[in-house]
Amino acid sequence: MRVVTAVGAAVLLLVAAPAAAGLVLDRIRDSGILVGATDPAWPPYSWREPIGEYAGFDVDVTREIADRLGARAEFVTPPWEEQVAGDWGDRWDIAVTEMTPTADRAERLVFPATYAYGFAALAVRADDPVASIEGASGRKIAVIEDTIFEMYLERKDMGLPGAPPVAYRIDAPEIVAYAVSGPDYLALSEGRVDALIDDRVAIEGQIARGRDLRIVGEPLFSAPAAVAIAQGDPELATELARIVEDMRADGTLRDLSMRWFGFDASKPPSTTVTELR
Repeated sequence: MRVVTAVGAAVLLLVAAPAAAGLVLDRIRDSGILVGATDPAWPPYSWREPIGEYAGFDVDVTREIADRLGARAEFVTPPWEEQVAGDWGDRWDIAVTEMTPTADRAERLVFPATYAYGFAALAVRADDPVASIEGASGRKIAVIEDTIFEMYLERKDMGLPGAPPVAYRIDAPEIVAYAVSGPDYLALSEGRVDALIDDRVAIEGQIARGRDLRIVGEPLFSAPAAVAIAQGDPELATELARIVEDMRADGTLRDLSMRWFGFDASKPPSTTVTELR
């Protein structure tokens, strides 16, 4: 999808990175541990089982990357706003969290590689009579804060050059932003909000788990998901770009997508039905 220019922006950041290059990559290889940020409650991308194990598509992608770096993956669950803010302070090494490489985020983070593509969707309670996306205008709509879903409702440019124009079809929404995944779905189920916008696959995952919701109309927009790292280690960025491309070429990304989604989310969005945030 039109991610080429977003990746190009990341490459420019690599060139401009500080001189202390290679320190994070060296630490990962010396310790044998890759620390990945993840979300503990956003199936099927990532969640934590009751016994404490993490599971999901993003979790498996992180583990595969760690394995190809000669390390094992360990996970932490920083708030989303901390992930997109940059300045991680070595608390984690990588974020494989369906993050869209917007122009604003590219000022604080480096995006070495795109690993998935998809679509955003609008969900309402199953008994809500709203029949169109426009029908959500003026209503309370839940989103996770600092996401492209919130940007959509605010009609902000996501800064993805080459992307198809976004059709903003919801007028004057009352935005209800949540810090983490989960409470937004509970608020919708309990009627405290009228709708929510999230990844289409994530919504379908909630429906499969018993949430009495339905998706309204066609996807709202599409965007890429990229691996994110902190600025300052172009050697790590180069190695991650190589690893993700190898995972695409040898079918690993396709196989993981098929396992978790039943379709290939590693292909551009003209051929997929998933999304990110």
